[in-house]
Amino acid sequence: MRKNLTKEMRAYWHYFGVDRFTKQDLWRFFMGRYYDSGGKESWPKDDFMRWLALERKPWIVPFSGPRGGEGWCLSDDLVAAFRKEEGLLAEQKIKAESLAASVRTRLGVVSVREDFLAQQGQWLVEWMFRPSVPIPGHDVGGRWRSEPGDVFIFNVKPDVAPDELQTLINQAEARIQECIAEEKGRLEQSLKVLDSLGGGE
Repeated sequence: MRKNLTKEMRAYWHYFGVDRFTKQDLWRFFMGRYYDSGGKESWPKDDFMRWLALERKPWIVPFSGPRGGEGWCLSDDLVAAFRKEEGLLAEQKIKAESLAASVRTRLGVVSVREDFLAQQGQWLVEWMFRPSVPIPGHDVGGRWRSEPGDVFIFNVKPDVAPDELQTLINQAEARIQECIAEEKGRLEQSLKVLDSLGGGE
């Protein structure tokens, strides 16, 4: 079974899955890339097929239509590799949902989301607090928040132990309380200055 699933393989899997595809199907999905690479044909002919170079992709195999028409499909081992990956992702999602349900939070919410930037996909458990009023200060992980109204946020992979995630949440909430105390101190100082300027007692 294949271990290294490339970006190109993923594109074919995304477009075609287990289905048979023809030259016209290939044209429909890859025409834009073909033109971007300098292609000139206005319909899938020899130049387009040379550009695709299917013969150099052993994971694409010929698959004739019911009447013998030209076509292809993804090889059995590539389909099996993607199905295995999808199964692992489904298991990972269940694990992430269980982890998210195991913790408590006073501030913010805990949710499960998919990280689409990860090459093979990745489910994450995410804690996020969106302040109802602007609260200046660094994020819970030390990352700079560009605006005081920005969220406080962090995420972990589902293989983190529940008590470890609970500790991270507790630390995040404590960090926010520090930011709130600092902001209250600044506001109280500003009020004192405003009172003195306005002649207040």
